[in-house]
Amino acid sequence: YPCAFSGVVCTTALNAAGNLASFASFGNYVILAFAGSRIASTYYGNRYAYLSGTSMAAPGVAGSLGILRGMGLSASQAAQVLEQSAKGPRNGNWGYGEVDLAAAVRLAQQTPPTPTPGPGPQPTVTPIREGDYHCVFNGDGGFSCVQK
Repeated sequence: YPCAFSGVVCTTALNAAGNLASFASFGNYVILAFAGSRIASTYYGNRYAYLSGTSMAAPGVAGSLGILRGMGLSASQAAQVLEQSAKGPRNGNWGYGEVDLAAAVRLAQQTPPTPTPGPGPQPTVTPIREGDYHCVFNGDGGFSCVQK
């Protein structure tokens, strides 16, 4: 459902063969695809595990956007660069296609950066104390947290 919101870069997962994973979300709201099957990840109990899911693909897209933002692009410019440089034509299953970060960086180098805003009000940061939230791991490697 969050994929239906404007401004969300909806991500789907690809399997090791580069095809849409059997568990992956698809549809006209999907923007980009990224590897999401058997991804090495941290796991509870101070371990590592291979996990699969769109939740394994989303960090790859988010990290790619972060790299482009670090090059001076705005959030919308970064998303547009990922869309324009993705492998594969837009289709009803995986949006613009698979993220191609190398191509995105090359394209971003040709995109004028967004000017940095001048001094203004600083955000207020409220620290979260340990114990303010209760987090529970579920069986598929994810977790959920609720405020106490």
